[in-house]
Amino acid sequence: MVSDAPIFFYIFEEILVGIWHGKRFTESIPALGGGSLKRIFPIGIIMFVALMPFFALRELARDYGDDRPYELFFVRRTKYMPRQS
Repeated sequence: MVSDAPIFFYIFEEILVGIWHGKRFTESIPALGGGSLKRIFPIGIIMFVALMPFFALRELARDYGDDRPYELFFVRRTKYMPRQS
């Protein structure tokens, strides 16, 4: 199972450092993606598209067995023979 712990700890650390330096809680929250909705939204779309193959292979592994998706996508089943023209 994939954990969001590294992201959580990064945000938690930035908040604690901000509070330690005398900033308010809301001021110490890190500005992910520039802090505005116009910048966070494209990052969300990029992450959605980038992580889609990962989650698709994970679901296939859950349904067919752990090594079956790897075999389907990354193991050559026949020897490559170029076509004779």
